[in-house]
Amino acid sequence: MAQEGDGVRILIVDDDPLMTDMLPRRIRAGLRAEVVTASTPEEGLAVAERVHPEVVLSDYNLRASMTGLDLLEEIERRLPGAVRILFSGHARHEIGPRLDEADLHGFLEKPMRLDEMIAPLASIIQGALGVDFRRSASR
Repeated sequence: MAQEGDGVRILIVDDDPLMTDMLPRRIRAGLRAEVVTASTPEEGLAVAERVHPEVVLSDYNLRASMTGLDLLEEIERRLPGAVRILFSGHARHEIGPRLDEADLHGFLEKPMRLDEMIAPLASIIQGALGVDFRRSASR
C-alpha cells in the first residue's frame, strides 16, 4: 500500500479517449499519482493484474461485455484492497439498487469538468486509504 510521500497508483477504465487522455493529466497535476488507463473492461482487468493499482476508477457505460459496475465487482474479487470508484453520466438512481449493493468507495456523477473531479476523487482516496495524496498537501 502507498504511504505518505509516495504516490498512489490509479487505473482509469473508460472507452472515451478524452477520459483516458485528459483525466490522467489532470489527476497527475493535482495528486501525487501514477495513472494507467484501459479502454475496455478486459484490458482493465489485465492491467489491474499486472500493476496492482490502489485505486480503480471506471465509467459505468463501457459499451462492452460488462458494465463498469461489473468490472469493479470483479476487481474487488481479484484485488480486495483496491479502492473502487464508479463515475457515470447516469444519475445514482438510474443505475439502481445494485450500485448500493456493490459497496463501492465512491460514485462521481458526470457531467463534471475534469478539474472538478480531482477534489472529490482525492477525498474518496484519502477517506479509503487514510493518506492525503494531494500535491498541495503539506508533508
